Amino acid sequence: MTKGHHSHGEVPGAAAAAAANPSTPKKTTNKRQRSNADSENTIDSGQPAEYGLQTPKNTATGGRGNADIDFTAKRAKKGKCVVNQGSPTTAGRKKENKSVQPLSRSSHLNSLSNRGTGLEAMKTQRNAEVEHQVSTLLRANVPKVLKLARPANESRARLAMSIGKRIAADLESRLAPPPPLRRSSRLASQPHQSPQPTNTRIAKSDCEIHKVTGNSRNELQSDEAYAEHTRRLERRFNALKTWVKQDYWTNNAVRTERQMYRPIQAFHLFVAQFIRYHLNDSAFDNAPNGIIGPPRLVLPYENVDTKAVGTDDRTRSDIGLVVCGMDADAALVEGKPYNSEQFAIIEAKASVSRAAAAAKLVAAKNAANRQDGMLDADTTQAFKQLFMYTRQVYANQHDRRFMWGITVCDTRVSACILTSGGALASHEMDVSTVQGRRQYIQLLVDWSLCDWHQLGFDPSVRWRKDLKYWEIDVPCLAATASDGSDQQLAASSTTTTYFFDKAYVAADHLFGRHTRCFPASLERPESNKPIEPDVLVKDAWSYVRRNDAEQSEVSFMDRIRQMLEQEQQLRNNLPTLVDGGPVCIDSNGTLVNDTTDSILGEIHSMLPSSSAGDDSSSDYYYAHNRLAMTPIAKRLRLIPSIADLMLVMHDAVRAHKAVLDNCHVLHRDISENNIMFHHDADGHIHGMLIDFDNAVDSGAAQQDSRPICTGTLPFMSVNNLRRENVPRTAVDDMESFLYLLLWLGTWGVTIEHREQTIEKTRMITEWSLDSDMAIKSKRQVMESDKSLHYLLAELYGSYTMDSDIIVSDEEYEWYSRLRNLVRNLRNSIFDNPRVDSAARGTWIPRANLLSSWNGGDWDMPTMAAGAIVDEPNAYRARAAPDIAQLIHEDVLSVFEWYANQVRALESHP
Repeated sequence: MTKGHHSHGEVPGAAAAAAANPSTPKKTTNKRQRSNADSENTIDSGQPAEYGLQTPKNTATGGRGNADIDFTAKRAKKGKCVVNQGSPTTAGRKKENKSVQPLSRSSHLNSLSNRGTGLEAMKTQRNAEVEHQVSTLLRANVPKVLKLARPANESRARLAMSIGKRIAADLESRLAPPPPLRRSSRLASQPHQSPQPTNTRIAKSDCEIHKVTGNSRNELQSDEAYAEHTRRLERRFNALKTWVKQDYWTNNAVRTERQMYRPIQAFHLFVAQFIRYHLNDSAFDNAPNGIIGPPRLVLPYENVDTKAVGTDDRTRSDIGLVVCGMDADAALVEGKPYNSEQFAIIEAKASVSRAAAAAKLVAAKNAANRQDGMLDADTTQAFKQLFMYTRQVYANQHDRRFMWGITVCDTRVSACILTSGGALASHEMDVSTVQGRRQYIQLLVDWSLCDWHQLGFDPSVRWRKDLKYWEIDVPCLAATASDGSDQQLAASSTTTTYFFDKAYVAADHLFGRHTRCFPASLERPESNKPIEPDVLVKDAWSYVRRNDAEQSEVSFMDRIRQMLEQEQQLRNNLPTLVDGGPVCIDSNGTLVNDTTDSILGEIHSMLPSSSAGDDSSSDYYYAHNRLAMTPIAKRLRLIPSIADLMLVMHDAVRAHKAVLDNCHVLHRDISENNIMFHHDADGHIHGMLIDFDNAVDSGAAQQDSRPICTGTLPFMSVNNLRRENVPRTAVDDMESFLYLLLWLGTWGVTIEHREQTIEKTRMITEWSLDSDMAIKSKRQVMESDKSLHYLLAELYGSYTMDSDIIVSDEEYEWYSRLRNLVRNLRNSIFDNPRVDSAARGTWIPRANLLSSWNGGDWDMPTMAAGAIVDEPNAYRARAAPDIAQLIHEDVLSVFEWYANQVRALESHP
């Protein structure tokens, strides 16, 4: 298994085939290799594996396991793992042979913040991210979090409650102390018999749709089957009791996390064994419209404290959970966890002694009673690691809407739901108490019986195992209300189904928009034939203000289409909307818009303040939207040369100005992912401005006294990062264009250059780590042309940073031209002689000096030197409509000048 993360030019390849010798066992591999797929701007499909529950190793022959628990119990030969299942009612994936034969697994593209960093640097950076996320985007001890897993169907909910109570009663009867022995010598000579568990059979009256009581295979349970069921429960109980009994910490022996893994796994298997044996899944086949779907088992993976397949770093998660069909054996899922399959992750923390455990329990109870939501040290660290591992699952699952997670600190268990807007954790369930055990059991039962969408999966995205492609439902554009109203859209179930087998962009962050892009086709593909895409399907969670449905990407794109359809010059620079609208979820027969509000319900207001600055999160929410557009363009990271980059950026700025002037739409998210390029029939390259997800009506932006902080961190303007009550204007977007060019130039514009970039910390690295660091760095760099020179010295191929990289004279000349372009953009924005001196600078008193450095043959005429500036509010001055428009025009002029130079050079090489 290759453990290193793939470089920027690589994509994960398909799993290797088995050896030619049929007698040789097939082994799972996950090779990462260079592929033509990268030139096609794709990552692999991320489809679930052909995964079955495995035939176990025999304990007597050296198989892994604990004798006290049936870890080596026989796996079901026809076990079905239903994660990423075709639909809520389909059976899922069936095991085809004894060895795991995964298809190619998805691995997310490196996020912008990972550019030019090695594994250690990336680990440090991600640790800083989760530190910030746990402190700002997590709310602990939230009531009613566990109720989010309660089945939406009332009949199913009553059944889940009945099963949970019976499992809890059975466990408590086993945990009860044995009765005192009588003085009879006959009784005293006999070994102690454990008390018989309570009657665990489900009554028919517990649920109308539960047809029978007894075995899921036979209406009447055989004595042999029941005896085997009892034996398995007893073995699992013997393993789990060391965790849940109150005398777990009765001595000062060293306790480790690894000693907790097996008892925690046994607890889950105890519940799963009970559910599988007594619940008749065939009773649910006639559920109305297939809404509810069949019940399922929540099973842990066998391998613990291991790196999951599909992870791009060295992180090791403790225990992975996966959902499987009712015909699967209630045993451990063999092998490593797969990020493309995991339903939830368990992160465990252990104390080293009884005294330490007691002290931590007191600290945890004190933290739980605090109103500020502060956590004890162990719980905080558990959430940090949970957040770190969960982001990998988002990157590998195309149908993931939100995630569930579990933290276990000694005997204290907390369930956490992670949405785009933040994370909410339940109160702690202490499994050393009766109440705590009952609550955790009920949660596991609810997960087994709730709707598919309540697990965090998207029923409108389906994996078709037989043909090896995905189906995705896109709301029809015709169903969109004329005013963009969400209410009318939710009432319509009209969708168009597209098909795809790979992804251009996968979700690579734990929180936020979770943008995914898929090249798709309207035509259903034939078996074993690649899909020929004709549209690009975009799936994202937009951050919108409540009761402001008109500010949606679909509405903006429709407005742009109507107002600019006669502009032939812009036809290749803006996408054309084909279908689109809000995604709807069928919840117990009712269509509702898929939003963080509908997911969390009444506890949505408990989300901590997010990127809205001072605004309460109750005023905003994340809405799930999906659209199909043409043409299919390539990402900017695949640009073939700096000359092409200059042409593409000019097209993007021109489109930006046309949209703002004619359609009154301000983009607000200029980034590497939102500028693409394509070639026309004549082979000419064209830049395209996409993604109006964060756009806003320019008139509304001027009137907004508290605009939200939005965009992509490395490219956000200082005004945006500061979250000041200064209106967002075109100047903010022009500043983002400048930072984007600096970012590309530093790490290398082309793929070949990025692969050679030495992994060193650069000044520009701070832009992606923290907003405060980015503000400080950008203000210092943009202070003057001279200060900018220090950053330009770190561009790719510079002898000051990359002395080991040998660049050709032609490459060095083009990077010199890129430097000059950056300098002139900086002067147009921060030192424009056409604006008043109050609108120049970066908010600090300074002498505005121009450098006399000779930039070479493509240096534009130098602007006049500015005066001494002592104005602390230059950003507000630049936000004035007339000044913003003037700067916008000058920036476009700079790009146009360089684009003309490129075309002239192409005409006369």
